[in-house]
Amino acid sequence: MYDLRVVVEKVCGFCDLPMRPGDYFEVKGGRITIPQGKHICMWALAAQHPAHVLSRSQRDGDIPH
Repeated sequence: MYDLRVVVEKVCGFCDLPMRPGDYFEVKGGRITIPQGKHICMWALAAQHPAHVLSRSQRDGDIPH
């Protein structure tokens, strides 16, 4: 799997956590890491999942052409 850094670019609408532009979390292998004292929005976490699966599929050549 590729390592990913998921960074908040902007927040549209309501965010009660609050996530701010520049906040991030990283996916390295099977681990999710966040900077100390920060948190992860579960919606941001869910949103990154398709990108992580897609990057693996592209690397492994699993996507039919």
